[in-house]
Amino acid sequence: MTKKRYSNLRAVMAVLIISLGIIPFAMATPEEAPTCREGQPITSNNYDALLWYRNSAERKALYRQIFNDALDQIEYTVTEDKLKSKTWGVIFGLDGTLLDISGNYLNNTNRCIDGDPETKNQFIIESAVSATPGAKEITCGIQKLGGYVVIVSDVVGSGENGTILQQQTKANLSRLKICYDNILFTNNQYDTDKNIRFTAVNAGDYENVISSRKLPPIKVIAYLGSNIEDIPNFKQATAKNLSADSPELEDFGDRYFLLPNPLFGVWQNNRLK
Repeated sequence: MTKKRYSNLRAVMAVLIISLGIIPFAMATPEEAPTCREGQPITSNNYDALLWYRNSAERKALYRQIFNDALDQIEYTVTEDKLKSKTWGVIFGLDGTLLDISGNYLNNTNRCIDGDPETKNQFIIESAVSATPGAKEITCGIQKLGGYVVIVSDVVGSGENGTILQQQTKANLSRLKICYDNILFTNNQYDTDKNIRFTAVNAGDYENVISSRKLPPIKVIAYLGSNIEDIPNFKQATAKNLSADSPELEDFGDRYFLLPNPLFGVWQNNRLK
Protein backbone atom coordinates (compact mmCIF):
# COMPACT_ATOMS: atom_id res chain seq x y z
CA MET A 1 0.00 0.00 0.00
CA THR A 2 2.81 2.38 0.87
CA LYS A 3 4.51 1.71 -2.46
CA LYS A 4 1.24 2.29 -4.30
CA ARG A 5 0.70 5.69 -2.62
CA TYR A 6 4.33 6.65 -3.37
CA SER A 7 3.85 5.75 -7.05
CA ASN A 8 0.65 7.81 -7.20
CA LEU A 9 2.44 10.76 -5.62
CA ARG A 10 5.19 10.61 -8.24
CA ALA A 11 2.57 10.53 -10.99
CA VAL A 12 0.81 13.61 -9.56
CA MET A 13 4.12 15.44 -9.21
CA ALA A 14 5.02 14.61 -12.82
CA VAL A 15 1.67 16.05 -14.03
CA LEU A 16 2.20 19.23 -11.99
CA ILE A 17 5.76 19.66 -13.27
CA ILE A 18 4.71 19.23 -16.89
CA SER A 19 1.65 21.47 -16.54
CA LEU A 20 3.78 24.21 -15.01
CA GLY A 21 6.26 24.00 -17.87
CA ILE A 22 9.15 22.86 -15.67
CA ILE A 23 11.63 20.49 -17.30
CA PRO A 24 12.13 17.51 -14.99
CA PHE A 25 15.92 17.26 -15.22
CA ALA A 26 16.15 15.26 -11.98
CA MET A 27 13.84 12.59 -13.37
CA ALA A 28 15.60 12.34 -16.75
CA THR A 29 18.61 10.29 -17.62
CA PRO A 30 21.62 12.15 -19.09
CA GLU A 31 20.60 10.87 -22.53
CA GLU A 32 17.06 12.22 -22.11
CA ALA A 33 17.89 15.57 -20.50
CA PRO A 34 17.59 18.38 -23.05
CA THR A 35 20.60 20.66 -23.43
CA CYS A 36 19.11 23.32 -25.66
CA ARG A 37 15.67 24.52 -26.69
CA GLU A 38 15.26 25.51 -30.31
CA GLY A 39 15.72 29.22 -30.91
CA GLN A 40 17.06 29.78 -27.39
CA PRO A 41 20.86 29.51 -27.41
CA ILE A 42 20.93 30.72 -23.79
CA THR A 43 19.67 27.26 -22.81
CA SER A 44 22.72 25.57 -24.29
CA ASN A 45 25.41 24.14 -22.04
CA ASN A 46 28.11 26.26 -23.70
CA TYR A 47 26.29 29.58 -23.64
CA ASP A 48 28.47 31.31 -21.03
CA ALA A 49 31.67 30.11 -22.71
CA LEU A 50 30.54 31.47 -26.07
CA LEU A 51 29.35 34.72 -24.53
CA TRP A 52 32.75 35.24 -22.88
CA TYR A 53 34.67 34.30 -26.01
CA ARG A 54 32.72 36.48 -28.44
CA ASN A 55 31.68 39.47 -26.35
CA SER A 56 33.93 39.97 -23.33
CA ALA A 57 36.53 42.71 -23.01
CA GLU A 58 38.71 40.27 -21.09
CA ARG A 59 39.12 37.95 -24.07
CA LYS A 60 40.36 40.74 -26.35
CA ALA A 61 42.75 42.02 -23.68
CA LEU A 62 44.11 38.55 -22.89
CA TYR A 63 44.82 37.71 -26.52
CA ARG A 64 46.65 40.99 -27.06
CA GLN A 65 48.54 40.60 -23.79
CA ILE A 66 49.71 37.07 -24.59
CA PHE A 67 50.63 37.90 -28.19
CA ASN A 68 52.50 41.05 -27.11
CA ASP A 69 54.42 39.18 -24.41
CA ALA A 70 55.23 36.38 -26.87
CA LEU A 71 56.53 38.76 -29.52
CA ASP A 72 58.69 40.56 -26.96
CA GLN A 73 60.15 37.23 -25.82
CA ILE A 74 60.73 36.07 -29.40
CA GLU A 75 62.58 39.31 -30.22
CA TYR A 76 64.68 38.92 -27.08
CA THR A 77 65.61 35.33 -28.02
CA VAL A 78 66.55 36.33 -31.58
CA THR A 79 68.78 39.12 -30.29
CA GLU A 80 70.28 37.17 -27.41
CA ASP A 81 71.05 34.08 -29.50
CA LYS A 82 72.13 36.13 -32.54
CA LEU A 83 69.83 34.14 -34.81
CA LYS A 84 70.24 34.74 -38.53
CA SER A 85 67.26 35.57 -40.72
CA LYS A 86 65.40 32.58 -42.18
CA THR A 87 67.10 30.07 -39.87
CA TRP A 88 64.41 30.11 -37.21
CA GLY A 89 60.66 30.17 -36.88
CA VAL A 90 57.57 30.05 -34.68
CA ILE A 91 54.80 27.45 -34.81
CA PHE A 92 51.16 28.45 -34.32
CA GLY A 93 47.95 26.51 -33.95
CA LEU A 94 45.13 27.74 -36.20
CA ASP A 95 41.56 27.54 -34.89
CA GLY A 96 41.29 29.40 -31.60
CA THR A 97 44.82 30.75 -31.97
CA LEU A 98 44.94 32.79 -35.19
CA LEU A 99 41.42 32.20 -36.50
CA ASP A 100 38.20 32.81 -34.60
CA ILE A 101 35.67 30.14 -35.63
CA SER A 102 33.28 30.84 -32.74
CA GLY A 103 30.53 31.98 -35.09
CA ASN A 104 30.21 28.36 -36.16
CA TYR A 105 28.67 27.64 -32.75
CA LEU A 106 25.76 29.94 -33.57
CA ASN A 107 25.50 28.98 -37.19
CA ASN A 108 23.58 25.75 -37.12
CA THR A 109 19.89 25.34 -37.85
CA ASN A 110 18.41 25.51 -34.35
CA ARG A 111 20.94 28.11 -33.10
CA CYS A 112 21.94 25.91 -30.21
CA ILE A 113 25.59 26.17 -29.30
CA ASP A 114 27.34 23.17 -30.74
CA GLY A 115 30.54 22.42 -32.62
CA ASP A 116 30.20 20.09 -35.59
CA PRO A 117 33.06 19.22 -37.99
CA GLU A 118 30.86 19.47 -41.07
CA THR A 119 29.37 22.85 -40.19
CA LYS A 120 32.87 24.06 -39.24
CA ASN A 121 34.16 23.06 -42.67
CA GLN A 122 31.31 24.92 -44.34
CA PHE A 123 32.05 27.90 -42.11
CA ILE A 124 35.66 27.89 -43.36
CA ILE A 125 34.62 27.55 -47.00
CA GLU A 126 32.15 30.44 -46.69
CA SER A 127 34.94 32.72 -45.35
CA ALA A 128 32.95 33.36 -42.18
CA VAL A 129 35.99 33.09 -39.91
CA SER A 130 37.66 36.16 -38.43
CA ALA A 131 41.11 36.88 -36.99
CA THR A 132 41.76 36.61 -33.28
CA PRO A 133 42.84 39.88 -31.58
CA GLY A 134 46.48 40.57 -32.40
CA ALA A 135 46.93 37.69 -34.87
CA LYS A 136 48.01 39.94 -37.71
CA GLU A 137 50.41 41.94 -35.55
CA ILE A 138 52.30 39.00 -34.06
CA THR A 139 52.62 36.97 -37.28
CA CYS A 140 53.77 39.90 -39.38
CA GLY A 141 56.03 41.03 -36.53
CA ILE A 142 57.79 37.66 -36.56
CA GLN A 143 58.39 37.90 -40.29
CA LYS A 144 59.85 41.39 -39.85
CA LEU A 145 62.29 39.95 -37.31
CA GLY A 146 63.44 37.46 -39.94
CA GLY A 147 61.54 34.39 -38.79
CA TYR A 148 59.23 31.92 -40.48
CA VAL A 149 55.60 31.68 -39.39
CA VAL A 150 54.47 28.05 -39.57
CA ILE A 151 50.89 26.99 -38.87
CA VAL A 152 50.15 23.42 -37.77
CA SER A 153 46.43 23.03 -38.35
CA ASP A 154 43.72 20.52 -37.45
CA VAL A 155 42.12 20.98 -40.88
CA VAL A 156 42.07 17.72 -42.88
CA GLY A 157 43.97 18.36 -46.09
CA SER A 158 43.50 15.04 -47.93
CA GLY A 159 41.02 14.16 -50.65
CA GLU A 160 38.93 16.43 -52.85
CA ASN A 161 37.27 18.18 -49.92
CA GLY A 162 40.67 18.57 -48.26
CA THR A 163 42.00 20.37 -51.32
CA ILE A 164 39.10 22.82 -51.09
CA LEU A 165 39.72 23.35 -47.37
CA GLN A 166 43.42 23.94 -48.01
CA GLN A 167 42.69 26.58 -50.61
CA GLN A 168 40.04 28.28 -48.49
CA THR A 169 42.23 28.28 -45.38
CA LYS A 170 44.94 30.09 -47.33
CA ALA A 171 42.36 32.51 -48.73
CA ASN A 172 41.01 33.27 -45.24
CA LEU A 173 44.49 33.97 -43.88
CA SER A 174 45.28 36.25 -46.80
CA ARG A 175 41.94 38.05 -46.51
CA LEU A 176 42.60 38.69 -42.82
CA LYS A 177 46.18 39.83 -43.56
CA ILE A 178 47.65 37.19 -41.24
CA CYS A 179 51.28 36.59 -42.25
CA TYR A 180 52.47 33.00 -42.71
CA ASP A 181 55.06 30.98 -44.60
CA ASN A 182 53.75 27.44 -44.37
CA ILE A 183 50.64 25.54 -43.28
CA LEU A 184 50.66 21.87 -42.30
CA PHE A 185 47.34 20.01 -42.52
CA THR A 186 46.27 16.67 -41.09
CA ASN A 187 46.33 13.56 -43.28
CA ASN A 188 42.96 12.40 -41.96
CA GLN A 189 40.55 12.93 -39.06
CA TYR A 190 42.55 10.55 -36.86
CA ASP A 191 45.85 12.39 -37.42
CA THR A 192 45.63 14.30 -34.15
CA ASP A 193 49.22 14.03 -32.89
CA LYS A 194 50.97 17.24 -33.92
CA ASN A 195 54.41 16.05 -32.76
CA ILE A 196 55.03 14.35 -36.10
CA ARG A 197 54.46 17.64 -37.90
CA PHE A 198 56.52 19.57 -35.35
CA THR A 199 59.40 17.21 -36.14
CA ALA A 200 58.87 17.73 -39.88
CA VAL A 201 59.24 21.50 -39.45
CA ASN A 202 62.42 21.19 -37.39
CA ALA A 203 63.96 18.68 -39.80
CA GLY A 204 62.67 20.18 -43.04
CA ASP A 205 61.31 16.73 -43.96
CA TYR A 206 57.80 17.04 -45.41
CA GLU A 207 57.60 13.65 -47.11
CA ASN A 208 54.83 12.23 -44.92
CA VAL A 209 52.85 15.38 -44.19
CA ILE A 210 50.56 17.67 -46.16
CA SER A 211 51.97 21.18 -46.32
CA SER A 212 51.52 24.27 -48.45
CA ARG A 213 55.27 24.61 -48.89
CA LYS A 214 58.53 22.80 -48.14
CA LEU A 215 60.83 24.90 -45.97
CA PRO A 216 64.44 24.14 -45.05
CA PRO A 217 65.16 22.88 -41.52
CA ILE A 218 64.54 25.65 -39.01
CA LYS A 219 65.07 26.21 -35.31
CA VAL A 220 61.65 26.59 -33.71
CA ILE A 221 61.99 29.07 -30.85
CA ALA A 222 58.35 29.37 -29.78
CA TYR A 223 55.01 27.56 -29.96
CA LEU A 224 51.62 29.26 -29.60
CA GLY A 225 48.26 27.53 -29.36
CA SER A 226 44.92 27.32 -27.58
CA ASN A 227 45.23 23.63 -26.73
CA ILE A 228 47.85 22.01 -24.49
CA GLU A 229 48.54 19.55 -27.33
CA ASP A 230 49.61 22.49 -29.53
CA ILE A 231 52.75 22.31 -27.39
CA PRO A 232 55.39 19.61 -28.12
CA ASN A 233 55.17 16.40 -26.08
CA PHE A 234 52.26 17.58 -23.92
CA LYS A 235 49.17 15.40 -23.59
CA GLN A 236 46.02 16.44 -21.80
CA ALA A 237 45.72 13.11 -20.02
CA THR A 238 49.03 13.58 -18.21
CA ALA A 239 49.48 17.36 -18.21
CA LYS A 240 46.24 17.88 -16.27
CA ASN A 241 47.82 16.06 -13.32
CA LEU A 242 50.94 18.24 -13.14
CA SER A 243 51.32 20.37 -10.05
CA ALA A 244 51.22 24.13 -10.57
CA ASP A 245 54.93 24.41 -9.73
CA SER A 246 56.02 21.48 -11.92
CA PRO A 247 59.34 22.01 -13.76
CA GLU A 248 57.58 20.80 -16.92
CA LEU A 249 55.62 24.07 -16.98
CA GLU A 250 58.66 26.34 -16.72
CA ASP A 251 58.85 27.06 -20.46
CA PHE A 252 55.38 28.62 -20.53
CA GLY A 253 55.84 32.35 -20.98
CA ASP A 254 59.30 31.73 -22.44
CA ARG A 255 58.96 29.31 -25.36
CA TYR A 256 55.35 28.18 -24.95
CA PHE A 257 52.29 30.43 -24.98
CA LEU A 258 48.65 29.37 -24.60
CA LEU A 259 45.55 31.39 -25.48
CA PRO A 260 42.31 30.93 -23.49
CA ASN A 261 39.74 28.81 -25.31
CA PRO A 262 36.69 27.67 -23.32
CA LEU A 263 34.82 26.52 -26.44
CA PHE A 264 36.63 23.40 -27.62
CA GLY A 265 39.70 21.29 -26.98
CA VAL A 266 40.94 17.96 -25.66
CA TRP A 267 40.20 19.21 -22.13
CA GLN A 268 36.53 18.38 -22.84
CA ASN A 269 37.38 14.71 -22.31
CA ASN A 270 38.24 15.45 -18.67
CA ARG A 271 35.86 14.86 -15.78
CA LEU A 272 34.99 17.54 -13.24
CA LYS A 273 36.44 16.91 -9.79
